[in-house]
Amino acid sequence: MFLKHRSDGSLVEVLSTAPLFDPFESRIPGRFHAGEEVQEPESFAKADLAFPSGEALPGCWINPDYGQTHGGCKTNSSSHRATGEKPEREHGHATGAQFESQTSSHRP
Repeated sequence: MFLKHRSDGSLVEVLSTAPLFDPFESRIPGRFHAGEEVQEPESFAKADLAFPSGEALPGCWINPDYGQTHGGCKTNSSSHRATGEKPEREHGHATGAQFESQTSSHRP
């Protein structure tokens, strides 16, 4: 995954997405993606990063209190970490089992 460094627009390759999605982590491991040589890994502040389109990172990735003030992330994946359960819906899409049950009721 690549993000953009806000200060100069350089691309940053994210080396581990777990800290990116964790709102209690303020920094992520990554490396600048520039030139022909692979750059050395560095630690980047999430506040200094954005999506390549310029869109800010989701608040639930940055703010530990986001769930209390905004109802949590749309994926709700963090609430299933402790139990090991998979969320029934991710990114607004039905899971395979939900899709099958929805489509089987509409079959002739």
